[in-house]
Amino acid sequence: MAVPRQAARLAAVKCATDLARPSGVGLVGDGADGFVRAVLTELVTGGDPRARVVLSRTEVDRLYGDAFDEPLRAALEPELHVCELLEDAIEHLELEMLVSDAEHANPDLSPTGGRRVATTYWIATPGHDDDVVLPLVRRGPEHRPVGVMFGVWPHGRTCSIDADGTLTFPSGPRRVPLLSADASLAALRAHASTGRTGRF
Repeated sequence: MAVPRQAARLAAVKCATDLARPSGVGLVGDGADGFVRAVLTELVTGGDPRARVVLSRTEVDRLYGDAFDEPLRAALEPELHVCELLEDAIEHLELEMLVSDAEHANPDLSPTGGRRVATTYWIATPGHDDDVVLPLVRRGPEHRPVGVMFGVWPHGRTCSIDADGTLTFPSGPRRVPLLSADASLAALRAHASTGRTGRF
């Protein structure tokens, strides 16, 4: 089905956020990787101190292969946090939630005055482990990460994205931004080198 000319091309992060509320979104199709790269790149390089991205090595390898090296990973912390395994990402997010709870309970001791500053975008490949992923993306609004999942997501909506950026949606097709691995890496390396020492 052709996408109407007037169909809006949404910014990647806004589109992902809208799709993922309230219980996460699953992404399939030839354009899924390109869209997630666009989301990740926009979040990390966009200059919003309230945004964080958490993912595992599985997703990094899928999106970038071995071109995403350790110096780049270290330079992009804390905007981008790479965990070894899905289980490690879950533990990391649970710890963040505990810290947030403690800051809310003791605002005088909190560097943010008890206000939750960061919004976490969790890029994951749950597969058969969706039962342990679901409780995190269904937590209350103070804690809930924005869940962007590779594959079918049975607990929320699943969207198909074609290679040209056409996203299939109940209200009609949309066009979403896509980024190649090379374009995304170039933007991430440029961001990493800004105000930091070293070359990437």
